[in-house]
This record gives sequence, structure tokens and C-alpha cells, in this order.
Amino acid sequence: MNDLERALKFKEKLLLFYDIGLHPDILDDDWFFNERKYFINTYNDKAPNFLKHTRSILDLVDKLRNVASWSWSYQMRRDFINNQFEDFLTYLEFWVCEDKIEEKNESWQIVLCLDEELYDYIKWLLAEKNYYHAVEESYKFVREKLRQLTWCEQWHKAFADDNYDKIFWYVPEKWTPEWNFIEWIKYLNYAIQSFRNENIHSLCKNIDENDAMHFISLSSLAYKLISKKLKYLETNYIKN
Repeated sequence: MNDLERALKFKEKLLLFYDIGLHPDILDDDWFFNERKYFINTYNDKAPNFLKHTRSILDLVDKLRNVASWSWSYQMRRDFINNQFEDFLTYLEFWVCEDKIEEKNESWQIVLCLDEELYDYIKWLLAEKNYYHAVEESYKFVREKLRQLTWCEQWHKAFADDNYDKIFWYVPEKWTPEWNFIEWIKYLNYAIQSFRNENIHSLCKNIDENDAMHFISLSSLAYKLISKKLKYLETNYIKN
């Protein structure tokens, strides 16, 4: 059963339950809770909005009663359920068909290990799904490391020529692979600083998990490259 079929089954059971109190056996509380949790966790803002406020069958009963509290018309409750599911079902049908999910799982998704120190610092934000601040704190973590190494967190000052030995143990000869690679690390840190400046001068906004992990992985790479000495970089990154 793909997610479109699962959502249709979920909706149909809710429609059978619309006659509140007369069909108590149609829905099992555990089944309702598990289905609700699956769709909210998997699709977040795409899932029917009313599910976020109906954590049990009793919540569902209260919600449907309020839809037509002044009337005995159950059609209004049926219409409410249908309307709540309409955009979600369209999304599942045309954008998240089973074949696309299988292709994504096989071809696009990878396992990424973040730098352990960075992860330890932001893991509580990730656990709370506070992705905006997890990204922001990952940027700050990188810049704090620069400050510890060079007494300056601004990329153009931290990566002054006379600071290279503080970060990498020595200053490589110009135009060598080592020197070029350090230049790339410098501009990676410039990107980190620019992203953070954009964040702090803008209103807080939602970031979904996938986008957040892309930004955090950028911070993870930047932190790893300024936390390790150049011999590590030569071994793992620099190709002659």
C-alpha cells in the first residue's frame, strides 16, 4: 500500500465515523493515533491541518461537533473532512507516487555523518525539530572555532596570511595544491559568514529538515577543515 492509498483509507474511515457517537467501533484509538502520527511526521505541513489538533478520537469527536454544532447536518462534517484531505491527496497523487519514492530512496538519499563535536552542540535543537536555530547555531559554532584559533571570527581577518600557521600549522607555498586548498577553505568560511549574516538580519522563518541538513553539512565540513591540521587535509582531500 503506497501513501496515497493509505491516506484514502484513512479519510474513508473518518467519513464513516462522521455520525458521532453512533459508530464507536469504526475507529480504534491506537490506529487513529498511529496513522495521524505517520502523516504528520512524514509530510509535516502537507498533511491535513486538523490532524495537528486531534490527538485522539475524543479530540476528533470534539472537532467534528464544532464543525456543525448548530446543526444536525452530518453533510457539513463530511464536507469538512473531504476539504481537509483534498490538497493532501492531490499532492500524494501527482508529486509523491510510489515509484518516485522508491527512486528517491535508491538514488538521492545518502547517509551523512556530521562532525561529532558540531552534532553534540546542536543535537538538542534537531531533536526538537527546531531547524532554523540548529542551522544558525551550526554557523556560530564554526565562527567560534575561528575565533579560538585566530582571535577573530571574521573570515577575511581570520584567514590573513599570517594566521595560516595558527589554523594549519604552517603557511604553504603559494600556488601549490596545499595553498589552493586553503584558499577554498577560506571562501567556504566566507559563505558560512554570509549565510549567518543573512539570517540575523532577517525574520525567523521555517526551514524544513532536508534544507536544514544541507546547510548544517556545509558547517560540518567547514568546521572539520579548520579543526584538523594540514597533514590531515593532504591525506584526505588534496589531490596532486
